[in-house]
Amino acid sequence: MKRGQITFLVTLSLMILGLILPGQMRKLIFAMGITGFVGYGTNVLAIRMLFDRIYLIPKWKKFPLPYSGILEIEREKIACAIGWVVSQRLVSRDALLGMIVSKEFRSRIRSIVEKKLQSIAQDKSIVSKLVQDVETALIGFVENDIFRDNLQELLYQHLGKVGNVLIGSRIFRDKEKLTPYLQKEFKNVLEAICRDPKFYQKIQITVENLAENCFSLQSLLEESLQAYSKETLRELLENVDFYKIVKDEVSNFPPGELSGIVLKITAENLDWLEVWGGFLGILAGILFWTMERYIL
Repeated sequence: MKRGQITFLVTLSLMILGLILPGQMRKLIFAMGITGFVGYGTNVLAIRMLFDRIYLIPKWKKFPLPYSGILEIEREKIACAIGWVVSQRLVSRDALLGMIVSKEFRSRIRSIVEKKLQSIAQDKSIVSKLVQDVETALIGFVENDIFRDNLQELLYQHLGKVGNVLIGSRIFRDKEKLTPYLQKEFKNVLEAICRDPKFYQKIQITVENLAENCFSLQSLLEESLQAYSKETLRELLENVDFYKIVKDEVSNFPPGELSGIVLKITAENLDWLEVWGGFLGILAGILFWTMERYIL
């Protein structure tokens, strides 16, 4: 049972006792109960008005209580305020830059990338698709008109050097027939290579070692590129509008989500507000009873 519910039961019990008990103290007990209940109820209503739109006719949502549901009504203003606070006071571009270029951050990124690549390398479907893509790209390159034209040009330039060796073969006597023949042979060789299990294993090992090779290269170039990298990252961060990002995200929250987030954060404190409302109401009841009995 929550603290607010306990406060409700206590104040309600005091009112009932004040009505049924005999003697002079019944007025004091009833005053404590009624003022405590009013204090508790006032705070409960105020808290609910902060989060929910309250209607005098809830079934048809008619006649909303003025200023109820403030968080949803003023969501745009709240989004702007949160965006300003985040962009101006919480998120520092220099702090982000320092975090990105720090050794700890790079180490975490490296660990994530290596694990991901190892997972990919162990996935047979991905590696098979990669081998297939490599084969398709190589075959497409060999069958391309540009490759054929360059091959034919090279043959025209250099065939004379090996002509005596190849003259015995009928196919090599015609340069126009030689180009498509070599194209076909290149294609057959590449297909055989790509379909060799050793090539599959080589691709798998290459993927596994990709992260290590990349990060090794980065370490070699790190000193010379560090200043340039920082400047580039700084320019990128300067173009990131944190205010707009946060404002747009908060503004696009589904109805009730912003209120739900605030309620989740403040639930315990709001519970205590209900308790304090009842407690202060009880004190007010004691004060009124004392003033009525001894002063007025």
